[in-house]
Amino acid sequence: TFAEMGYVIVSGLALGIDTAGHEGALRVTDGKTIAVMAGDLTTIYPAKNKPLVQEILKKDGLLISETPIGQANTRGNFVKRDRIQSGLSLGVCPVQTPIKSGTQHTIQFSREQKRVLFTPTVLPNDLQENAVQGNLELLQENGVIELRNRESYAEIVEKMNEVVKDYGAMNSR
Repeated sequence: TFAEMGYVIVSGLALGIDTAGHEGALRVTDGKTIAVMAGDLTTIYPAKNKPLVQEILKKDGLLISETPIGQANTRGNFVKRDRIQSGLSLGVCPVQTPIKSGTQHTIQFSREQKRVLFTPTVLPNDLQENAVQGNLELLQENGVIELRNRESYAEIVEKMNEVVKDYGAMNSR
C-alpha cells in the first residue's frame, strides 16, 4: 500500500518480512525498493535472496551498504544497516519484534532520527507470542501510531509529511 502511494520501500534484505517488503514493492507498477545490506555489495546475504536482488536492480531499485568491498561481515554491520534503513526512511514499521531483537536497533534509530514510528495491531490470538512483545510495548508509547486499517494510512502519511517539512526547515537555515 505505501508502494502503491509512490513511497520507496526500504528494508534490509533479510529473510521474512524484509523479503516480503521488497517483493511487495516490486509487485506494484513502478514500485521501488532499496535493500540496505549489512555486508559488502559483492556478497549477497542471505544467498537465497540473489534472485530478489536481481529483480530489485532490474526494476531500478537500489542496493547500498557502507561495508567496504572485501571487508568481512560482522555483527556490528547489522546495527549500521539498521541506522541507514531508518535514516533513509520517513517512517519505520516494525511488523514483528520481540523485546530483544535486532529490530530494536532500528526502532531506537528511528526515535533519534525523528522518524514516524508505526506498528500493526497485534491480533488477540498472537498476544502471547514472543515475536510481538516488542510491538505490544511500542503500542503503549506516546506517538507510536497503530496501523489498524486502511484509514490509519492517512494519519501515518500526515506525520511523514511533517518529517519532510521539518527536514526542509532545517536545511533552509
